[in-house]
Amino acid sequence: MGLPEVLLDALDSGVAVNRDGVETPLQANVTLADAQRLYDLVRARRPEVTIELGFAEGTSALAIAQALEDNGYGTHHVVDPFENSYFEGVGLTSLNRAGLRNPGGVPRGLRRGSRSVVTAYFLRVH
Repeated sequence: MGLPEVLLDALDSGVAVNRDGVETPLQANVTLADAQRLYDLVRARRPEVTIELGFAEGTSALAIAQALEDNGYGTHHVVDPFENSYFEGVGLTSLNRAGLRNPGGVPRGLRRGSRSVVTAYFLRVH
C-alpha cells in the first residue's frame, strides 16, 4: 500500500511516458508531498466517489486511484479535454502502467463537431 511506483518514479526522475511509449518531461505541478496528502486523505475519508477536473499527466489521479484501490472500493471520475492531445495520453498511460485502469474505465472522447471536447475516465473498485 502507498503511492504507486509509477508515480514515485515520475516525480523522482521528472520523466513520464506518453501513449506511444516515448519518455517526455514531467510538467506536473503536484509535488510528492501533495500526492501523499491526497492519498492519505482518500484513505482516511474513504469516499465512494471522487471527481477530478483536469487530468494532465495523471499525477493526482494516480494518488487518488491508488488510495481507492487500497480502500477496496470507490469510483474516480476525471475529465480533461486535453489529455489525448496536449498531454499525449500520459495520464492514461500512467494509470495503465500502475495497473489502476480496469476494463470498465475505458476513456471516451465525446465529440462536438470535429473537435474532441472532453476525455472522461473512471475507475471503479469493488
